[in-house]
Order: sequence, then structure tokens, then C-alpha cells
Amino acid sequence: MSVPSVSYLKQLVNVINTHVDIIENHALKSGVAHPTIEDLYDPLSPNEQFTMEIEVMQAALLAASAATQLAATLKLPGLSLYEKSNAFHIPAALGIASDACAVELLREAGPEGMDVAEISARTGTDANLLGRALRLLATHYIFREVKPNIFTNNRLSSMMDTGKSSEALVALTKYVNYPVVRRVHGEKYKGTNGIAAFVDTAVDLNFKAAAFMPDMFINITGVDTAFKAAFRDGNMWDYQEKRPGYVERFQSYMHGRTSIQPPNSNTDGLDLSSVPAGGIVIDVGGGSGAITFELARNAPHLSFIVQDRTQTIRDNTIPFWSEDLERIEMISTGRVKLQEQNFFEPQPASSSRAAAFFLRFILHDWPHADCVKILTHLRNCASANARLIIVDQLIPYACPADDMPGVETHGFSIPPAPKPLLANLGEANPNVYRTDFIMYSTVNGQERTLAEFDALMKESGWKVEQVFRTMGTAISRIICKVA
Repeated sequence: MSVPSVSYLKQLVNVINTHVDIIENHALKSGVAHPTIEDLYDPLSPNEQFTMEIEVMQAALLAASAATQLAATLKLPGLSLYEKSNAFHIPAALGIASDACAVELLREAGPEGMDVAEISARTGTDANLLGRALRLLATHYIFREVKPNIFTNNRLSSMMDTGKSSEALVALTKYVNYPVVRRVHGEKYKGTNGIAAFVDTAVDLNFKAAAFMPDMFINITGVDTAFKAAFRDGNMWDYQEKRPGYVERFQSYMHGRTSIQPPNSNTDGLDLSSVPAGGIVIDVGGGSGAITFELARNAPHLSFIVQDRTQTIRDNTIPFWSEDLERIEMISTGRVKLQEQNFFEPQPASSSRAAAFFLRFILHDWPHADCVKILTHLRNCASANARLIIVDQLIPYACPADDMPGVETHGFSIPPAPKPLLANLGEANPNVYRTDFIMYSTVNGQERTLAEFDALMKESGWKVEQVFRTMGTAISRIICKVA
């Protein structure tokens, strides 16, 4: 057996060194420094904005991939399996920290930090368990323990800061006006960047539903989603609608999900300039229509229709288009119309005039058969030249693969992984796989590979024509034409 000229470990170290040097050199030229884990998160700081530059993101992906693969190699395999099989304690600890308003109290305490006994006294919580939760999180680089039992915020924990006073948040925990599962209040999340709602939803609904996925796999639950098995109170949408705080938190969650993505990840690659003037774009299941608003501003030669269920149009879409003068003008001039439409039902005859149908994060909510039904309704009313624009995440394989040879591809692609890295960059690039499990456990949906999207299109009368990938995320634009 021949011995390689450069060992496996050294190859990984070389990848780290090479790409850290790229980051450091770029920082030197830009007059900034890459943030450390001990810094507080400030999205407007030059150092934080530096991390969003394309060259930096690409080098960081490769360095982080090599670093996590190196750690996985060096750790004893039994200990690694123990760690991963017990990782569920991290979201449990995050839930405890959130209920104790730890981030806001530590922000108010400043760099000297606060003793867990003081946090406990102010919030009426268990100091012993709170300290253990914060220590577990600090071990995973969320919060810092600066002295025994004294903690401060760091770059990760400070992202969850609602910006509200701890006094106001503690007051919210004193009352509820709906059936209690957890004390969830929409007021906590209003006016925030959505990160707290994003984390709180993950460590609550998503976390609990995920525990029932193995039971769903062997079909012993008697229900059609892991969420129903966990909560025994309807599907996720019905469950939240019974609890006003959950609905408000989910709306903020969607904002938070967008805010953690690279800038313009929702609109990059959506070039509508080639659509003839006066063309109509229908936003299918468009929710509030916030993305339609962005598209309408960027494409003033086009008209738009936002479609969604009656309740959504009434409770979310109409209020959104009534609170801003620019949106009000778009509605009053007829450039934007709001239309009640269930996408599981045939499209109205007027939809045949559409130049394009736009589906953003719709298909990942549904299993294959339901997606075929949605897409077939659109195909049945589409003109010969209509286009289907899908914004969704694309799952890469964990091995080298070209799952759609011949399809025109634009935008960012995962940088070629130098040996011995995994082709998908492993733990440096895991979020799309986790989101896939979230979609399955909560709504029986899924994220898909490009080949799986292609199968959906073929079955519903469309053909994948072009793909645009976004830097730093799995979010992609899939452009389809009538087959």
C-alpha cells in the first residue's frame, strides 16, 4: 500500500491555510478584519459586511469545510457519534435561554456580564438549569462564560437580540390568552429582525416534530405528518391559527429566515427585462406580496397579480398593500392586483394571459402528488410562450454529480471541492438538508434535487430550461417553459 506524499490530515490543514490566507489578504486590502466569535453581531459594521463579499464567502466555505472535516477526523469516532446523537440538547438549551430573556439581560449588563443567579431572580426561572443551559451553549460558541456562572453575549447569541427591554419581555411571560403549550407572545417579535422568532420556532415546533420522524418512517403514528404525531392538534397551520402568538411569531420567523440569507438572495437572477411591456406576472401563493413589491419596483413595465387563499388575502395581503403610499399607488393604478385563489383549484380563465407564473417557496411545502396538481393547473391555463419561475432550494448530492446535464446554469455554484473534501462541503454547507427535514416533519414537504424538480416538471407538462444559483445559499431560480 503506497503512502500519499501529503497525508490526509495535512491536505485538510493546507485547504484551511490557503483559504484563511485569502480571507486575511482580502481583509488587509479592504482595511477591515473578519469578526471573531467574541464580537457582538452588527450587520451594519464594515467587518460584518466584509463576510458577505463573494470572494470571502467562497473562501470561508472551503476553509470551514476543511476545518469541520478535520475535527471529525481527529475526534474519536465513538465520541463523535455520542455528540451527534445527543445534539438535540442544544435546541433545548436555546429554548431555556430564550424563556429566560438571557440575550436581552446580558445586553443590558454589558461586557462584564451577569451571574445566572441574577438572571434567574429577574425572570423567576431555575438558576441551576439555566446555568447548565448557558454553559452548554457557550461550549458550542453561543454566549461566553467569562467567569464561573457569569455570562455575556457573543457574535451568535447577540444575533437573537430582539432589541426590547428585558423588563418588557419578562412582563409578557406573566400572561397568556390562549391554550398554553409555551408562552408565546407575538409582541416579543414585532419590530425585530426576525432572528429570535426564527430560533424560537426552530427550538419549539420544529424540534418537537422532528422527534417523531422515525415513527413516521415505520408508519406507527396513524397520522400523516410528524407534527400531528407530536402535537395531536391538527396540522401546523391549524395549530398556529388557534394560538395568536404563534401566528405572529411565524410571520416574524419568515422575515428572520430571509434576513439570515445573503443580500438579494430572493431576487438575484430574476431578470424580467425580456418580458414584453404590459406582460402579467402571477405570484402564486404570494402571501403578503412582499416579493411581488420588489419585483414590481424592478420591472415597472410589467403588471402583477398576487394570488393566495381568501383568509391570507384578507389578513395579510390587503394590510401589506394598504400601509405604504407606493404600494397603494400600484394597487390604485391596476399595476398590482390581489386575487383570491386556491392553487389546488383550476386557475381562472384570465390567467391564460400571464407571461409568467412565479412560485416562491411553495413546492417545498408539499409532497410530490400535490406539487404535480399545483403545476398541472398552471400548465392547463398557460399560453405557449409562458414561463414558470420557481424560487426554491436545490439539494446537492454528497458526491460529485451532474444531475441535469445540458441545462443552462447561471450564478454561483459550490466551488470545486479540493481533495479530500466532500463534494457538497459537508458540515460547512448543511442547512438545505436540515430544512428538508423541517419541511417533512412539519408539513410532509421536502427540498429537492434538480433531478427531482425535473421529474415534477415532466409529469405536469413543463420543461426545465434554466437554473440560477445564489451565492452562499441553496436558494435557486428554476426557469421552466411549456413542454
